[in-house]
Amino acid sequence: MAKKKSTTKKKTGGKQTAFQKRAQEIRATTRKKAKAKLAPPPAEPISPDELAKPAALPRGKQRQAKATAKKSRIKQASIESQIHGHVAARGRRKQAKRDSKG
Repeated sequence: MAKKKSTTKKKTGGKQTAFQKRAQEIRATTRKKAKAKLAPPPAEPISPDELAKPAALPRGKQRQAKATAKKSRIKQASIESQIHGHVAARGRRKQAKRDSKG
Protein backbone atom coordinates (compact mmCIF):
# COMPACT_ATOMS: atom_id res chain seq x y z
CA MET A 1 0.00 0.00 0.00
CA ALA A 2 1.17 3.49 -0.84
CA LYS A 3 1.26 6.20 1.77
CA LYS A 4 -0.99 9.21 1.28
CA LYS A 5 0.71 12.52 0.74
CA SER A 6 0.17 15.12 3.40
CA THR A 7 -1.52 18.24 2.00
CA THR A 8 -1.03 20.44 5.05
CA LYS A 9 1.65 23.09 4.93
CA LYS A 10 4.65 22.77 7.14
CA LYS A 11 4.72 25.24 9.99
CA THR A 12 7.83 27.28 10.26
CA GLY A 13 8.82 27.62 13.88
CA GLY A 14 10.44 30.58 15.54
CA LYS A 15 9.53 34.15 16.32
CA GLN A 16 8.80 36.87 13.80
CA THR A 17 11.58 39.25 13.03
CA ALA A 18 11.11 43.00 13.39
CA PHE A 19 10.99 43.29 9.60
CA GLN A 20 8.19 40.70 9.35
CA LYS A 21 6.16 42.43 12.09
CA ARG A 22 6.50 45.80 10.36
CA ALA A 23 5.46 44.31 7.02
CA GLN A 24 2.40 42.76 8.64
CA GLU A 25 1.44 46.10 10.22
CA ILE A 26 1.80 47.89 6.89
CA ARG A 27 -0.44 45.33 5.15
CA ALA A 28 -3.08 45.73 7.87
CA THR A 29 -3.10 49.54 7.59
CA THR A 30 -3.37 49.46 3.80
CA ARG A 31 -6.36 47.10 4.08
CA LYS A 32 -8.01 49.48 6.56
CA LYS A 33 -7.38 52.46 4.27
CA ALA A 34 -8.87 50.61 1.30
CA LYS A 35 -12.01 49.77 3.30
CA ALA A 36 -12.30 53.39 4.45
CA LYS A 37 -12.17 54.59 0.83
CA LEU A 38 -15.04 52.27 -0.16
CA ALA A 39 -17.32 53.30 2.71
CA PRO A 40 -19.77 56.19 2.16
CA PRO A 41 -19.23 59.37 4.14
CA PRO A 42 -21.07 59.52 7.49
CA ALA A 43 -24.51 61.13 7.28
CA GLU A 44 -25.17 64.38 9.07
CA PRO A 45 -27.85 64.14 11.77
CA ILE A 46 -31.17 65.88 11.04
CA SER A 47 -32.76 67.82 13.83
CA PRO A 48 -36.38 67.02 14.84
CA ASP A 49 -37.36 70.61 13.98
CA GLU A 50 -36.26 70.12 10.39
CA LEU A 51 -38.11 66.81 10.17
CA ALA A 52 -41.33 68.44 11.38
CA LYS A 53 -41.27 71.09 8.62
CA PRO A 54 -43.43 70.39 5.56
CA ALA A 55 -41.67 69.72 2.28
CA ALA A 56 -40.92 72.89 0.33
CA LEU A 57 -42.56 71.70 -2.90
CA PRO A 58 -45.27 73.35 -4.97
CA ARG A 59 -48.72 71.76 -4.70
CA GLY A 60 -48.54 70.17 -8.14
CA LYS A 61 -45.23 68.49 -7.37
CA GLN A 62 -46.51 67.32 -3.95
CA ARG A 63 -49.56 65.75 -5.58
CA GLN A 64 -47.36 64.07 -8.17
CA ALA A 65 -45.03 62.72 -5.46
CA LYS A 66 -47.96 61.35 -3.44
CA ALA A 67 -49.41 59.67 -6.54
CA THR A 68 -46.06 58.10 -7.40
CA ALA A 69 -45.65 56.81 -3.85
CA LYS A 70 -49.16 55.35 -3.91
CA LYS A 71 -48.52 53.66 -7.26
CA SER A 72 -45.33 52.08 -5.96
CA ARG A 73 -47.12 50.79 -2.84
CA ILE A 74 -49.86 49.31 -5.03
CA LYS A 75 -47.29 47.66 -7.25
CA GLN A 76 -45.41 46.19 -4.28
CA ALA A 77 -48.62 44.82 -2.76
CA SER A 78 -49.63 43.24 -6.12
CA ILE A 79 -53.18 44.64 -5.93
CA GLU A 80 -52.97 46.40 -9.29
CA SER A 81 -55.54 44.08 -10.90
CA GLN A 82 -57.99 44.65 -8.03
CA ILE A 83 -57.74 48.39 -8.55
CA HIS A 84 -58.23 48.03 -12.31
CA GLY A 85 -61.38 46.01 -11.64
CA HIS A 86 -62.60 48.65 -9.18
CA VAL A 87 -62.07 51.44 -11.71
CA ALA A 88 -63.76 49.46 -14.49
CA ALA A 89 -66.79 48.79 -12.26
CA ARG A 90 -67.10 52.50 -11.46
CA GLY A 91 -67.07 53.22 -15.19
CA ARG A 92 -69.80 50.64 -15.84
CA ARG A 93 -71.99 52.10 -13.06
CA LYS A 94 -71.61 55.64 -14.40
CA GLN A 95 -72.42 54.48 -17.93
CA ALA A 96 -75.52 52.63 -16.67
CA LYS A 97 -76.63 55.77 -14.81
CA ARG A 98 -76.28 57.84 -18.01
CA ASP A 99 -78.15 55.21 -20.03
CA SER A 100 -81.03 55.05 -17.54
CA LYS A 101 -81.63 58.82 -17.75
CA GLY A 102 -82.16 58.38 -21.52
